[in-house]
Amino acid sequence: MSLPLHRFSRNPLSILYTDVQNESTYGPAVEAVSSLVGENGLNVLINNAGVYSRDGYETVTREYLTSIFEINIIGPIRITQAFLPLLKRGARNSKIERFSIERAAVINMASKMGSISLNTSGGAAGSRESKAALNMFTRGLSIELKTDKILVVSQCPGWVSTLAGGPDAPKTPEISVSEMLQIFALYSEEHTGCYLDNQIPLTFSQY
Repeated sequence: MSLPLHRFSRNPLSILYTDVQNESTYGPAVEAVSSLVGENGLNVLINNAGVYSRDGYETVTREYLTSIFEINIIGPIRITQAFLPLLKRGARNSKIERFSIERAAVINMASKMGSISLNTSGGAAGSRESKAALNMFTRGLSIELKTDKILVVSQCPGWVSTLAGGPDAPKTPEISVSEMLQIFALYSEEHTGCYLDNQIPLTFSQY
């Protein structure tokens, strides 16, 4: 699921259903967010949907590969398209002139699985390729949105104990989210189009 986030002053959290594999859910979500944010527009879109494959190249099926790519890269591209008018509205109406999440940003949750240079073990067929594609999407979108001063970043959340990360992961979702919020606040123009590790000071990761 990709959840659009807006910095409300005193408004309660609103949770909206969006299925990245079902584009019929995009329109209602965009309309709902638009009614919430109004003329202020949207400040941050986090593409957090993702699946992880444990299959090797000898066993992974065409159907599973198709599903992985739909969720890990096609979904983020299409849902970003859907919310882009609200993000551009947010950037135009922001009092913040610099690149930052307070102006407007697209944050793609990436993974070291997408790094070609760090791949020393093989496996994870489809996950690696789709996450590498997500980094390319980040770079390309950042170039297209540079004149709008909309920040676009690929961010690694670290190894987290989710269904994908497994029970041995050292970070709970709560710890990871807390760290990510601190990291998001540090983004600046030099980070747009880049892939970042989950640490402070901000560190550029290897593609």
